[in-house]
Amino acid sequence: MCIFLCIFLFNKKVLLSLFEKELSFTPRLVSLFSGQHNQPWYVKLNPEGAHVPVLQDETADLTITDPASIMEYVDKSSENGSE
Repeated sequence: MCIFLCIFLFNKKVLLSLFEKELSFTPRLVSLFSGQHNQPWYVKLNPEGAHVPVLQDETADLTITDPASIMEYVDKSSENGSE
């Protein structure tokens, strides 16, 4: 599981949920200030660009771009014993 983040509050909520549930993940910092969210690799991951965080779960072939949906997925994943 990989989470793409910047330094805003809603990113911290997502991070807290991942740490609270003790799920294994790889954090990747995306700098909005230097325009990384407009780079082709990120636009391919998240076509709306400015939305950060993004959760990418390669084992489930799933990408989630909404913070509330990411936290819901984290809750369900921890209940199912997924990592």
